[in-house]
Amino acid sequence: MAETLAAVRAEAGALAAVRSRPQLAMSEAVAKDSWLGWFLAGMTPGDWVNACLLLVGILTLLWTARSLRLQSKAQDFASFLSLSDRFSTAWRRFRQTSDDDWKRYEFAEILNLIESACHFYNKGALHGVTRDVYGLYLKEVIRDIHKNDFAVTTMKEALSGPDTFFHIRRFARMHDIEGAPHQ
Repeated sequence: MAETLAAVRAEAGALAAVRSRPQLAMSEAVAKDSWLGWFLAGMTPGDWVNACLLLVGILTLLWTARSLRLQSKAQDFASFLSLSDRFSTAWRRFRQTSDDDWKRYEFAEILNLIESACHFYNKGALHGVTRDVYGLYLKEVIRDIHKNDFAVTTMKEALSGPDTFFHIRRFARMHDIEGAPHQ
């Protein structure tokens, strides 16, 4: 009986060795033939942890970049609303004024607001749809201002030096606005 038990154990051991050989041979072949197999075969548990942390870091970086892009768009929209409100208020005050001196003052304030908007536009501070909308608005307003005698006269009176309304002139030159000075 002892002989039979020893023979069964020997046969089981031989069978187990035969079964494990193809798997061993396969993993050795993958490790030798593929850079990925070679790379993965040599990784320790610590390497796996570091790889996972690297993946989490990359995903966090991508999420942060997306959040910053969305925040920038929201800021542009807030700037758009603020500037729109300021233009609306300035034009309303100009229209409600009946005194010529006050009318000139209010129009000079509008010109300063247009100068600020042109400055933001020229420097690239406005982006996307906000930039497009304000570009169209500024082109129209500057074109209309230079067609109106009162506006041209008031603009000339408001000039205090060679750099006054520089950004309006630069914007007009960049967009080839008819009637506007391109100096």
